[in-house]
Amino acid sequence: MFFNIGDLEFKYINKSIDKAEFNIRKRGIFEFIIEESPILDIENKKEYFTLKVKTEYLKIPTAVKGSLGIRNQKKLHFEIASPFEGMAVTDKYGKIIEINFI
Repeated sequence: MFFNIGDLEFKYINKSIDKAEFNIRKRGIFEFIIEESPILDIENKKEYFTLKVKTEYLKIPTAVKGSLGIRNQKKLHFEIASPFEGMAVTDKYGKIIEINFI
């Protein structure tokens, strides 16, 4: 299957350990969707997305899944590397390890 997505611009506005904001600029009638997960809240305002990590889970997502396509037709499914930046010690599953300094 082939997708011609034309002009697509993906730009991060802000990145932190528990929040990421980005803008998607696209031409045409494509619908851009980011999938929510149990540890991730997503706010979508037109072409502006805010992803917030639910910190009570003490876990950072290792990737964010989404899709791009035309409504009611097959979609291009993708996975974005974790957009969260900052300092935290995590295990191999992305769970934050609490460190107590004396």
